[in-house]
Amino acid sequence: MNDLDLINFHKVKEANLLDKKNVESFFPGIKISKGNTTGEKCIIVGVSKKEIKNNLSANDLIPENINGIKTDVLKSHRCLLLITVGLEVIPPLHLR
Repeated sequence: MNDLDLINFHKVKEANLLDKKNVESFFPGIKISKGNTTGEKCIIVGVSKKEIKNNLSANDLIPENINGIKTDVLKSHRCLLLITVGLEVIPPLHLR
């Protein structure tokens, strides 16, 4: 199974992951449990902040699996992309 087989984007879209609280990204990966990789392919869901289930509405909970593929929720770290043109640094639009 390759990464394109792993994520059926139609099913992921139906799960509305990017509409859920704190979700910033999702991508194919290997599940991590207690700091160790399990070797099991999964959909990694990157969130800005991990929260306990009681603090989230039912609509904001990440499903345990999507189309039979397990999910793994990991704290993501923001990446700042700067574009340079000549010697001028142009910050991303949301920072202007």
